[in-house]
Amino acid sequence: MTNEQKLEIVKKALEKGATIRISLHDPKTHHEAAEAIREVCGCNGKYGCGEEAHWVEVKEEDFYVTAFFEEETK
Repeated sequence: MTNEQKLEIVKKALEKGATIRISLHDPKTHHEAAEAIREVCGCNGKYGCGEEAHWVEVKEEDFYVTAFFEEETK
């Protein structure tokens, strides 16, 4: 599927009131995840973590962009 086809699907979904969640899984560190969010969204995201996951995320009412990363070892 091309990017243009994917964008058309997202456009149609938004027109129907969809909630959009974008997940980035390539970042390896907190710094890389934060930079990916800045590049994609144009703003800083907020750090979050769970039992097995760490992420930087930008949230709006119906739009989420999350960059997951591996826990950094010290």
